[in-house]
Amino acid sequence: MAWERVAETVKPLKPGARRALETPVPVRPEPVRLAAPRKAPVGAEVPRPQAPEPTATADPKMLRRLRRGEYVIDATLDLHHQTLDQAHRSLRRFIDVAYQTGRRTILVITGRGLGPNGATGKIRAAVPRWLDEPGFRERILGVTPAQPRDGGAGALYVLIRRKR
Repeated sequence: MAWERVAETVKPLKPGARRALETPVPVRPEPVRLAAPRKAPVGAEVPRPQAPEPTATADPKMLRRLRRGEYVIDATLDLHHQTLDQAHRSLRRFIDVAYQTGRRTILVITGRGLGPNGATGKIRAAVPRWLDEPGFRERILGVTPAQPRDGGAGALYVLIRRKR
């Protein structure tokens, strides 16, 4: 049923317009439905998840536009239900493909990962660290939490450098 609605909107590509990607990437993600936060035991203090600090190699105007969600998302990576090793490999491959194919703004969905007692998910905590590693850092201009319409606290906007 949903597939028929999607199939009706498909237009054929012009000859030569196909880009070689390792994995197909949606242009715009469907709205992310986040589960209701789990409740902590009565009387337990629940720490609020903190947004990662944005990586600041882009100029302030670009970072402000990225933070506001003003860039069109060129590609999306969803890391839900992956192990840390799988998520790290997927992210590295995805950043490499985005860089090689000229995609500028990508959305990385980590999920909020709210566990018992409000603990932050392992992938959500690790992705900002990974994006600051050598190998990633050279290809990234900026990273900032996504707007609520794009996943909010469970997603990150990543601005990719232009290939030279």
